[in-house]
Amino acid sequence: GGPRPLGWPASSDSANEAYGSLVGFFVLRLCRQPGGGPAACNDGCALVRDLRSWKNAHIGVLFVDAPTNMIATGLLLADNHIGITGNFH
Repeated sequence: GGPRPLGWPASSDSANEAYGSLVGFFVLRLCRQPGGGPAACNDGCALVRDLRSWKNAHIGVLFVDAPTNMIATGLLLADNHIGITGNFH
């Protein structure tokens, strides 16, 4: 990889990293039940954590077709055109 943004650790045991891609991370549907809205996933919650996504041409983290609540924590996003985006239904 290239030089890391200031303040980022040189390595981490738990973080996945995307660097220099079109889309850093692509998070797909978070449950198997069909349908939309939080009830489709039994009112559950999805967790996306410990991701580093930087210098991606378009998006750092993209989630699609997400019929549940989602918590994103421990994300380090830098120098992406769009940091995080997606859609719920």
